[in-house]
Amino acid sequence: MISSKNVYKHTSNLNVLYIDNNQDDRKSTIKTIKKFFKNVSNAKDSKEGLEKYIKYHKKNESYYDIVFIDISISQLNGHKLIDEIYYINPAQAIVVISDSKENNTLIKLIEQGIASFILKPLDNDILAKVLYKISNIILHGKISKKYATGMKKFNKLLKEKIKEEITKNTQKEIELLEQKHALMKEQEIQKYKDIFLAKMSHDIRTPLNAIIGFTNILQNTNLSKEQSDYMELISTSSNILSNIINDILDFSKIAEGKLELDPKPANPKKEATNFLNIFKAQMKEKGLNFIINIDPNIPECMIYDKNRLKQIVMNLLGNAIKFTHKGSVEFKEELLSQKDGIATVKFTIKDTGIGIAKEKQKDIFKAFSQESKS
Repeated sequence: MISSKNVYKHTSNLNVLYIDNNQDDRKSTIKTIKKFFKNVSNAKDSKEGLEKYIKYHKKNESYYDIVFIDISISQLNGHKLIDEIYYINPAQAIVVISDSKENNTLIKLIEQGIASFILKPLDNDILAKVLYKISNIILHGKISKKYATGMKKFNKLLKEKIKEEITKNTQKEIELLEQKHALMKEQEIQKYKDIFLAKMSHDIRTPLNAIIGFTNILQNTNLSKEQSDYMELISTSSNILSNIINDILDFSKIAEGKLELDPKPANPKKEATNFLNIFKAQMKEKGLNFIINIDPNIPECMIYDKNRLKQIVMNLLGNAIKFTHKGSVEFKEELLSQKDGIATVKFTIKDTGIGIAKEKQKDIFKAFSQESKS
């Protein structure tokens, strides 16, 4: 369970706005929210909330980190207010608070891309979970913005240095102009690539956040054992897809050789079982025999980057299923050695599919390469 104290470390310096036209609810909710934030502004209706939102940006040249909205506020209703805020700032983090469980309300929020929905009265633990996720996303965004600002200063200094060199020597002037032209062209290409990746990841993340948010809500309801298992699979798959979207933005890090592993304690046998369950339905649909061999001697706890490992193994399994039309796909996880606290584990994916022609095997690790156009 995530404690309020741990969440406060991430959220205390964030600026938030809470909009609710019910005075009693507003007071009690603000009291709860202030356990997590030092700076909390509030508005009694949507008109005042929108005015405060715009004024805050004019004064600080930045937006509120989080906006809390009661969906049933008067004047502009909650849905219209959300549209107005997204029109001003599409990247705004919004948390909807409501006492309504109506399907139409939930469906409309999903269509608007709202991933965080909390029922009144506020539950401290649920609020802590939601804020922990959002604050981490905001923190990473601020680090990226700080990095971009640093790059701007660097580019400005670089241009000044180029001007100085141009005045020294005519020949150097020509060479530096050519270098500047190449740099600008490269920056232009990088700019459009970054815009494309950000746009694509955002468009995918919007409905995915809704799926993750409402999956969490459903998991807190009374479900049968079978329904609970299905919801766990949906939750696992959604989180894996969320990691993949994050990995899309890692391409620039890979190009610079700066991609880092994130080793943490995890149970490799349990992790394997969790993501293998995702493929069982596909195997059954294609009539394939899914053979799973997990060595019982593998340690219960190891320190490794489970997300990177999962990404590799799931890519291999996905390809195996895709290109196997009959027969079987085998997953094997075996302990090769264990000594002085170091264990070596081997993962093997084997299938009876079409395989890769020998002359094409040299291209396996080339980016965006396939055996055939088809």
